[in-house]
Amino acid sequence: MLPKSLDSLDDCQTKEDAKSFFRNFRNTDRVSPDAEPITPKSDARLAIRKLRPSNHFIQASLCLSQDQIRALYRIDESHGNNWDAYCDALSLEQIKCVGW
Repeated sequence: MLPKSLDSLDDCQTKEDAKSFFRNFRNTDRVSPDAEPITPKSDARLAIRKLRPSNHFIQASLCLSQDQIRALYRIDESHGNNWDAYCDALSLEQIKCVGW
């Protein structure tokens, strides 16, 4: 069986797919508008800001639990560069909502 093509997060069907996607594309020139390289640490911060109950533009089911918030802060505090830890902290739907 040939490996499936994971050209975008939309192609990911499982969290393992998302981990593979991030591992394969982590070295691309993905830079935020303020020119800070995008890392698991920066995406963890974005997830905390974006997936909050006061964000009326997302479904309530996508809001972070307290355990998820703690896991994302641990990535931030440890100067994390670990996409697996980022993916483990979120559901696949949350990963897709935060985006690439």
